[in-house]
Amino acid sequence: MIIRKINLLNFRNYSKCNITLNNKMNIFVGDNAQGKTNILEAITILALTKSHRVGNSPNIIQFGKNKCSIEGTIKNNKIITKLSINISEEEKKLEVNKNTIRKIVDYITNLNVIVFTPDDLEIIKGSPNVRRNLLNIQLSQLSRSYIKIYNEFYDLKKQRDGIQRSIKELNKMIKALEDKPQDSSYDKQIKDLKEERAAWTSVVAKINEKNVFNFLSDAGLLPNYA
Repeated sequence: MIIRKINLLNFRNYSKCNITLNNKMNIFVGDNAQGKTNILEAITILALTKSHRVGNSPNIIQFGKNKCSIEGTIKNNKIITKLSINISEEEKKLEVNKNTIRKIVDYITNLNVIVFTPDDLEIIKGSPNVRRNLLNIQLSQLSRSYIKIYNEFYDLKKQRDGIQRSIKELNKMIKALEDKPQDSSYDKQIKDLKEERAAWTSVVAKINEKNVFNFLSDAGLLPNYA
């Protein structure tokens, strides 16, 4: 897979920039703050739809402009693919061979990139979460089914975390009621809260690690050590 051309419009310090790349190695040379890293960032966005840098997409739009675009011509074996991303403050439009792509999962497998910067030393020094994030990014570029299942898993995890927070709040309310003088109305409130907590706990039980493991196993996304 080779990037043949990259075209930038209103992207960071580039009002307009058209680059034809070598089929083998390309080295960008220049003074500091001239835009070398911006070109690499544009390639990353073209591949992943987001920057490896910290910050929101509007920050990449050149000052005084309301949108920017990145276009690239990709050669994979003998197949030529043209990718395009148009970014404004309101939206991000993706195109493959001038066909609009609605879902990121249908886009990002068109160009595979690996980005390594000084900040990526955290891959070695940082927490396991940094390494998991790297693995997720790379596998998502290779497999559409992986990113689809990962997104479904992440949604389930958010639901479970939200339910667990609700259970904690219910526990606090029950504790507060139990500490108050008892009468029939308090007894009923405690009973009702405990029943609601039991209902939420039942939901959490259906979104546990075992179900996620089976979910990934059925999809064939777990390693086979046999």
